[in-house]
Amino acid sequence: MKAFIVNLKRRKDRKNQIEAQLPNYFEPYYTSDWEGPLDGKYLDTQAIKNNGFSLFPWEMESDNRWWNRPMNRGEIGCAISHWFCWKKAASLNDPCYVFLEDDVYFSQTLALDLPDIVSRLTRLDAIWDLLFLGRCPQEKVEERDGEFIRPGFSYGSHAYMISRGGIQKIMEAGFPGNLIPVDEFLPAMYMDHPRIDVRECYRKRLRAYSVDPLVCFVEHEFGSDIMDSGLIA
Repeated sequence: MKAFIVNLKRRKDRKNQIEAQLPNYFEPYYTSDWEGPLDGKYLDTQAIKNNGFSLFPWEMESDNRWWNRPMNRGEIGCAISHWFCWKKAASLNDPCYVFLEDDVYFSQTLALDLPDIVSRLTRLDAIWDLLFLGRCPQEKVEERDGEFIRPGFSYGSHAYMISRGGIQKIMEAGFPGNLIPVDEFLPAMYMDHPRIDVRECYRKRLRAYSVDPLVCFVEHEFGSDIMDSGLIA
């Protein structure tokens, strides 16, 4: 099972801690092994433009603290990193892929549970697109479908799976031309995003599920490269 892991070249500490957790059946791909504008710390507007990306006009007047300021460097670098992972996955031919951020930690049973979880989901819905392994739900009530949850609006892009069909739908959405935080983009792809401008840019197209209980969680022991980053001048 191929696993794409968002990791910065300067964060070998995080690479070491996630490597120690990975199930032995994972075939890992680390973004730290790739070249490109992946580290928000070194991003500027010219580097973004030169690599074929454009920013969505993100800042708006809102009580939502994630919306009332521009995207920061870390959010932009993270979005680009996830896009590189999706693009790499699109060049392969596996039935599904795992996507992780390097501050994630796993439940003790993930290594045994994940293949069976995927099998059970595929029996429930043979054409599923997105499966959250970890997330931060923002709605109190969500629809249950068998043992899985049909997620409402959720934050968190630290652990999820996408099927081959789901990858193709994402590649067709035009993400490089309208970059938004990746944990806002994923909900926009499976539900009507609460922001009208985002909803008009990205129509829902994914069949999404979440495991319940969650099996992946965020570890902030090493600090947050996203929250600790500043704005592009």
